[in-house]
Amino acid sequence: MKKLFVAACSVVPVWVMLLMVSPLHDVAGHMVTKEKLVTVGEASVEKVKDNRFRITARGFVGSPGWVVNLHPKIHDEPPRTWVIDAVGILRPGFWIQVVTEWQSSAELNLPPETREVSVRGLGENGGIETITMSVPWGD
Repeated sequence: MKKLFVAACSVVPVWVMLLMVSPLHDVAGHMVTKEKLVTVGEASVEKVKDNRFRITARGFVGSPGWVVNLHPKIHDEPPRTWVIDAVGILRPGFWIQVVTEWQSSAELNLPPETREVSVRGLGENGGIETITMSVPWGD
């Protein structure tokens, strides 16, 4: 019985220690992700149907470990320009550092008051840049 107690006491602290020192988890055991704006080279907006539009953006990240999504900003009232952030999340693991192209799309129902869509990300110089496009209502 004493040996079982000693074995259990030695296993639990090792598990807790691994959980706490893991670079992918916080103290509570939740996954930690590295999220940031990514480089955007070009963007487009096309009408899908009625007031539904597909926004597509392309750019580059520093490794194939990044997953890029387009995150529309939430607005209280219909905006003239709808802003969308190009956000990358670094997946867990070790990734070779090589410039990798990404492409992501999002479909939005836009109100008639919206005349432009802006995709916000990083520019070539590392500063925040915005690509603004007219919404093709008549197409």
